[in-house]
Amino acid sequence: MTAGSLGRAYLEAGDRDRAIHYFLRGVVGLAREVDDQGAMTMTLPIGAIAALELGRPEAAAVIMGASETLSRAYGIRPPIGLNQVFTRFDPLARARAELDPAAFEAALQRGRAMRLDQAVSLVLEMDTAGDSAAPASVAGQRSR
Repeated sequence: MTAGSLGRAYLEAGDRDRAIHYFLRGVVGLAREVDDQGAMTMTLPIGAIAALELGRPEAAAVIMGASETLSRAYGIRPPIGLNQVFTRFDPLARARAELDPAAFEAALQRGRAMRLDQAVSLVLEMDTAGDSAAPASVAGQRSR
């Protein structure tokens, strides 16, 4: 939750790289580390938001297709705070607006056919900043 809050704060402050880092590694990455399938599924739209911030609307549509199918399969609904972030950034509508209809539908269908591990791997590929996006005090603590 802390990583998600940091990601949201950095995004609202305009620091896209740190926001993406905290959203992806701190939220999705930690969920994968502890093999929490519900949390991984619930946070997939964060990856779609990151993809859009990085100019990758097709990846966002793929991730949202996976999110739709996996959320239904696992019976997952995000908590109110996370849902507010998803509603505010609306990754599905943004991806649809940035792609032609055929490309959007094709990407959505590819995502709907993904397994959870494939979708999470795609999401984590969005974090190109690595530890360089984390403040020095946090990055240094990880290496101890």
